[in-house]
Amino acid sequence: MEQERIDWTKNLIVRLLDAKIGDKKKLEAIQNILANNFTLEKKESKYLQKLYEELEKHEKKLQSKICLRCKSSLGFLKHKSKNYWGYQGNLCGTCFDHLRANCSFITGKYIEGTLRVKSGEGILLYLNNFDAGSLVITTKSSLNYYLIEKLKKAHSIHMETNSFTQKIISVGKNVKKTSEFIEIEFDNGENSKDRIVLKIKDVLQMVSNVNHLKQLCEVRGYKETISSYQPSIPKQKKIDENISQKHGQIIKETPSGQYNGGHKAPEPKNNDENPLKILKLRLAKGEITKEEFEELKGLID
Repeated sequence: MEQERIDWTKNLIVRLLDAKIGDKKKLEAIQNILANNFTLEKKESKYLQKLYEELEKHEKKLQSKICLRCKSSLGFLKHKSKNYWGYQGNLCGTCFDHLRANCSFITGKYIEGTLRVKSGEGILLYLNNFDAGSLVITTKSSLNYYLIEKLKKAHSIHMETNSFTQKIISVGKNVKKTSEFIEIEFDNGENSKDRIVLKIKDVLQMVSNVNHLKQLCEVRGYKETISSYQPSIPKQKKIDENISQKHGQIIKETPSGQYNGGHKAPEPKNNDENPLKILKLRLAKGEITKEEFEELKGLID
């Protein structure tokens, strides 16, 4: 985990340099500090956090000017993608029309399964016949997105349910009736599976449509596979909370001065200039080699 944090921070610096955000010399100095497995100080950590916020705004502005699907430049007219298509942002007219034409839906009710939805709640089931292909189930409060390549099976099943009408006719007696439902299962790997049972009007037709979409995607070979949908995360007031929620990796400030991704705690600060600190800065700037650093450090000790 510590090495992942260091790698993420190094990647952040590369992105900042490419976007020409921040002081180039200062960023390169921080790169050298990380390359030599030294700890970033609090001010350097704060500096990177501030630049990360600027980078996010910069990248968001760039994304608003290109089609999220084909990456072409957008003109004056922009089309906002539907959330159940798997894209969050603007599309060009061609992509928007293509996705809209190849998306179908049907209404129904959720019966049981692994979704955090109450039994009997109304749903919309979308089939997206584009890119990697996907199946989306939406309710009033949730959106559940599945890549069709993860589909394990889709078939009709018969289950007994309580009949409210017959209960009234039989004066309060519980009467069971057999109904047809569609059962869909997705294999997410690592013994993680999703099972969904829905009540819809034309079960056999929907079973055929789902399995047909699976076959089409296998023929396409998933050449157009897009990354699985991730709902947008609300922005937090604090930049470190925002980064940690979106990436799980962040340069943290700790009172002890221990950098989460580092391997060595900083030397205690004195009011006077610390000789070891000066050596570290010279090494970071490339003024001395690592061998010279070790030699001079031995003399100080």
